[in-house]
Amino acid sequence: MPNINHISPEELSKIMKPGAAGVLTMTASGEFLLTKRTKKAHYLGGHWSVPSGEVNVNSLESMEDCARREFFEETTHQIPSDAKLTCIDRYFTDGRMYFLFLYKVKKRFFVKIDWEHEDVNWFTKDNLPEPMSSQIYDAIQRI
Repeated sequence: MPNINHISPEELSKIMKPGAAGVLTMTASGEFLLTKRTKKAHYLGGHWSVPSGEVNVNSLESMEDCARREFFEETTHQIPSDAKLTCIDRYFTDGRMYFLFLYKVKKRFFVKIDWEHEDVNWFTKDNLPEPMSSQIYDAIQRI
């Protein structure tokens, strides 16, 4: 698989069809917000992951805008417009690109999950739940 991390999100979006974006939230004390998808979910059913979803191609939204929208839809928490999201991982599978953004916060906040999820919690790097998305696990280990 070719390494695409050196290509900017803007350039990648010109050469590949859009896929999905997600947000990995980390507190100042090193806790990560993870959501567990329902077993019926079409992607990663029964696994712990991060709020994420597909790009709305009809609106031509950016990958970051997609990540912000999906985060709100799945957690009811609005990421402030001035909050910095840093792209920490890019990979592709099945001809689609996926972007993972890091959202740093000072402390935990309340999350109300949507119908796609059955659980939500904050975890430290040393106490991650299973089963878990391998991409998210690897990203957490690199932080």
